[in-house]
Amino acid sequence: MYSMNIFGLQLDEEFDLYLESYTIPSPEVQTDYKKIPGMNGSIDRTEKYGTVFFKDREWDNIVLKSTSWTTDEDSKVELERELLNAVHGKSGRIIFDDDAEHYWQGRVFVQDVYVEGNAMLIVDLSLVTEPFKYGINGKTFTLNLSGSEQSVTLTNGRKVIVPKVIVTDNASLAYTVQGVEHTRELTAGTWRLTDLLLYEGSTIVTATGSGTLTIQYEDAQL
Repeated sequence: MYSMNIFGLQLDEEFDLYLESYTIPSPEVQTDYKKIPGMNGSIDRTEKYGTVFFKDREWDNIVLKSTSWTTDEDSKVELERELLNAVHGKSGRIIFDDDAEHYWQGRVFVQDVYVEGNAMLIVDLSLVTEPFKYGINGKTFTLNLSGSEQSVTLTNGRKVIVPKVIVTDNASLAYTVQGVEHTRELTAGTWRLTDLLLYEGSTIVTATGSGTLTIQYEDAQL
C-alpha cells in the first residue's frame, strides 16, 4: 500500500496512515484579458512576459486510513493532536510514494479526523502547493573546458528557470534566449546569470575556457 511523506515524516511509519485516494488538481492559468471599448472580444496579454504563469494548486480530499488505531474517541483525539502538531499549517516538501522521484512544495492542512464504519480511522488532508512538481535530483550538466568550443543543450519544461553556473577556473559563454544573443566572461565561482533564462524547449550554451563548467537547475514539471 502507498502512503506519503510530509516534511520528512513518512506517514505509514510515523502514524500508520496509508493513502486511500487523492487527485492531483490541474493548475489554473493566470490569464490577463484586456477589454477595449468599441472592440469585439479582448486583447489576450496572458503571455506578455513570454510565458504562461500558473496559480497555486489547491488540493482537496487527500484521504488516508489506518486500521491499527482503535476506533474509540481517545484514539481519534490522540491521532488528530499528533497530526496537528506535526504538519498542520506547515510548509515544505510533500512526496507521494507512487511518484517518489518528485516532490511538491506547499502547505498542509489537517481538515478532519474521523471514524468510518466503526472499523478504521480516516484522515482528510488538503494542500496548497506550487503549480510545478520538482525532480528530487534536478538536472546537472558538466563540460571539461578547453580552447575549442563545446556545446551543451539545456532542455526545460514550462517553468522559466535561471540555472546555477559553476566555474572552476574561467569560461567564455555564448547563448541565445528568445532570439537575443548573449556572451559572458566568467571567473571561478558560482553564478546566476539573469540573462540566461531557460524557457520551454532547448537552450544551447557554447563554452570555451579552462577547468570545468557545471550547469545545474530544477527539473520542474506540470
